[in-house]
Amino acid sequence: RKIAEGKVAAVTDQIERFSFYGLGIYPNDAQREAWKQLLSWPEGTVHLWEFANRAGKTTAAVIYEMWSIFKKHRYVAAEFDDWWRYGGYKVLHAAPLGKLTEKAWELAEAIIGGTADQQRSRVTGRYYPTTLLPLFKAGASKGKAGSDQLWVRCANNAKIDFMSTQGGAGRLESDNWYFLVWDEFARQQPVSDVPLLFQQTFLPRSSDFMAPIVLSGTSTEDADPVYAEMAELAERTGARHLFNSVKFGRSANFAMSQASTDRQRVLSVDQEIAQRSIDGGTGGGGKGPFPKFLLDNLFDSSLPSVVASTQVPDGWVTAQSFDHGIR
Repeated sequence: RKIAEGKVAAVTDQIERFSFYGLGIYPNDAQREAWKQLLSWPEGTVHLWEFANRAGKTTAAVIYEMWSIFKKHRYVAAEFDDWWRYGGYKVLHAAPLGKLTEKAWELAEAIIGGTADQQRSRVTGRYYPTTLLPLFKAGASKGKAGSDQLWVRCANNAKIDFMSTQGGAGRLESDNWYFLVWDEFARQQPVSDVPLLFQQTFLPRSSDFMAPIVLSGTSTEDADPVYAEMAELAERTGARHLFNSVKFGRSANFAMSQASTDRQRVLSVDQEIAQRSIDGGTGGGGKGPFPKFLLDNLFDSSLPSVVASTQVPDGWVTAQSFDHGIR
């Protein structure tokens, strides 16, 4: 176990050095921990990243993707020439909407161009020096069927595909990847399509190489039930060793000031929304079949579990209902 932990620590350190010296980005605590867990869990693990807003989730994903294609992580060849020539190494960065997909690709393009805000020192205001950016290229092209394609390529013939899952994720159906990210997955419309796409698209597309899958995002009131359903996988017998749910608050990002966080808390009318945005994780239930105020008392431990009919105040009407589908 100590040997395994030592290897994970060594590779995590390698990614950190790749990020800082190679790309000019100093990673924050949440990003380092996310990379460590990606390396320490078994192949094929699904990682649920419940990041707060501005905690650096998309940056963490893009850096790991760039490191993956740089190393061709998990691909093994007998000879270096075979490793170098292999052109089938691909990773996927997917997002529900085309705009979110383009935003992630624009981040990668800015990093490769040395102009991303993440590459600038907060102390000096200068950009950090880089060494590996000439090995990468960000571009857009037309596929054989005429579809628009966004990509990042490394000099070793490996690449990142940037694709949208909106509209059924048809372009994802005919490919496979060594690593898959579904960024802001809960913004898929309708949100009820998330479990379906996860089962019918992401699991099969990751099966060839037992690829890890990252589901990342910040939960919203609409998305809370989806996060709960995905997190429930971690509790199922037989799935616990392949589902890793982690939460990261905005405080992990040293670039975010305490003053800005305090300002949001004070000015937020709905503190549950502020909690999701600042601390990560999910809220108290989100939108469901019943309004939130109707269920609040259910989780209030100070109230009695049973109220006798004789204790009901005058003028109130009692009602009972039974749902035999509850498990």
